[in-house]
Amino acid sequence: MKRLILLLLVWNMLFLGAAFGSEWPQVEKIAAEFEGPRRAILRNNLEDPLSDPTTQSLLELLLGQGFIVVPEKSAGAEHKGLILDVRRTGTQTIVAVIRATDGAIIAFERRDSPSTAAPEPIRSTATTPPKTPPSEPGEFLGGLLEIPGKPLRLAVTEYLNRGSAELLLLSDGRIDRVRLSARGVEPLSSCEPPISARALHVDAADLDGDGKSEVAVVMAEDQREIVGRHAGIDSRIHGWFPVDTESCDFVSDFHSYLRIFDGESFFQGRTSFEPFADGVFPFSREGNQLRPEEKSVPWAGYDIYHATPLPGGNEVLAWVENNRLAVISRESRRILPGGRLLEDLGDFEGPGVAVRLKDPEYRTGFDDMVAEEFFFLPRRMTRGMGGKTYTIDRGRRMPELALLGSPSGRDSVVRLSWNGRSLDLERPFPGVDYFILDFALLERSVDSAAILLLNDKPDGSGKAWLLIQDAH
Repeated sequence: MKRLILLLLVWNMLFLGAAFGSEWPQVEKIAAEFEGPRRAILRNNLEDPLSDPTTQSLLELLLGQGFIVVPEKSAGAEHKGLILDVRRTGTQTIVAVIRATDGAIIAFERRDSPSTAAPEPIRSTATTPPKTPPSEPGEFLGGLLEIPGKPLRLAVTEYLNRGSAELLLLSDGRIDRVRLSARGVEPLSSCEPPISARALHVDAADLDGDGKSEVAVVMAEDQREIVGRHAGIDSRIHGWFPVDTESCDFVSDFHSYLRIFDGESFFQGRTSFEPFADGVFPFSREGNQLRPEEKSVPWAGYDIYHATPLPGGNEVLAWVENNRLAVISRESRRILPGGRLLEDLGDFEGPGVAVRLKDPEYRTGFDDMVAEEFFFLPRRMTRGMGGKTYTIDRGRRMPELALLGSPSGRDSVVRLSWNGRSLDLERPFPGVDYFILDFALLERSVDSAAILLLNDKPDGSGKAWLLIQDAH
């Protein structure tokens, strides 16, 4: 009888181990074979990791293998065990196991995020009542407008008056054209690109004076690259320009990053082993046709989204770090005196681009290799009619609350002013208790308002809202 009970217990343990292993086989293999200290640091970009099903299953796996798991903020400087990195990027959950002694990635797995159903057609509900009821057709509906789906980027294609704006909302595999008015968010049309791809960037502006905005859409098609017996991810860039969002006509794919700025359009390619190729190039127009030019424009050595030219043409405002801005001379490519912004604008990770490594390496003692690296696009920078630059201040969240639920800190759209001697920060818009993923200015003769794309998750995987803010 005792032998039978023992056999049943062994069978149970094997069954449970197989159940865990079938979900995260690479992580389970590393956890079982790792010969270092049985201690793991939990690193993540989730607001409430303990309530996340993915994190729960991984914690159960590691604890079942005898690991002590410590949140990153409580780990201290010295660590010789493993680092469990869990990231949510739009439609996918990415899990990496890192060896702390040398930073080697020794396991990498990805899964579709729990909510992968196709979003419903756009419609809106006001989650908070307007401060004052709309008194005339020339006023937008006030308050937060909750919208379905998970849009990551937006652009304004038409702004007729104070009460009517047409927008594009770019999601993974989808573009929605909507109208924002006193009635809320009204759906106009929805388009899907010709291939399955993730959202990276969208811009819109009337470049030829015909009263209709030209639209540039940039997306990433993740392709599996086989290296020996292992598969990595490589993002192929698709840049459609112009896109007719009424007829869903994706006219030309330049396979480049695209940007419309200050009445002109630009592009930049990528190489096999780098996220960006050298040089930002302009488009020229011959009749109704766009022609990519072969001579690059001076961008101070930065990539197309990492720098914005300032009025006068001699300087750019660039992200010298993920959270720091500075004014750079286009000629010398150096930071100008007084040109470094003292304020920290917070860490921001936009959509990611996977780039395969030129020389994937097997890690000592393991049968896995690192085959790709992810690069995250910066937050939007745009220039207003007054010549000043606007971007997003990602409000600092308290690190000690990383595992305890709701965010603290406030995001806001900020304005940068350069007078040739100092770079100054202004706050024309109030902060919000949500993450700002993207924004657009609503302007006529002066900077007057901004429309914000909000989410309760920094990677856009949570609930989404639109919000109109007046400058003060």
